[in-house]
Amino acid sequence: MLEETLLNHVKNISIQKDMRNKSKMIVKGCVDFFSFQRASLFSYSCLSGMGEGIYSCTSKETISLHHVKENIHDIYPIHQALINNKPVYLTIKHTKSSIPAKYVKRFAISSLAVIPVIVNEMVIGFVLVDPIQTNEPVTKHDLMKLSHYLELAVTTLESSPPHTFLVIVKSKSYNI
Repeated sequence: MLEETLLNHVKNISIQKDMRNKSKMIVKGCVDFFSFQRASLFSYSCLSGMGEGIYSCTSKETISLHHVKENIHDIYPIHQALINNKPVYLTIKHTKSSIPAKYVKRFAISSLAVIPVIVNEMVIGFVLVDPIQTNEPVTKHDLMKLSHYLELAVTTLESSPPHTFLVIVKSKSYNI
């Protein structure tokens, strides 16, 4: 039943025309269908190395992350996940030592996982997810399931230019 519901969600994403709504639906699916308390979607430019926040979602709210902008080359584990095109799980210890302290504090980050968003064989963004239980690690199986969902969810972006997420970030209107 969950698989059918998830596939219906992906279908609804695919028919969505507005890229802001499509992005919200993608990130919300990470929380609604998987065991994560929060999911955050970022765009990424392999040329500049910049990651820019788009949306963050919990079961209760979706907020804009347009104020978050960082050079991902300076955040080693996220950079490694993106250049290797592989999901990575960071324990509490690794998160606190590698993620900028201002974000660990502002967003109360403990452990998290990084999942690259790939369109046309190019990393155009990434999703950060926080597990529901901070003391329980995210399994490889969980990461693979979420990666598969993201792969399905972003297939509708393949006909769009790779900078599509950047257009969302640079937009001045956020209807949240």
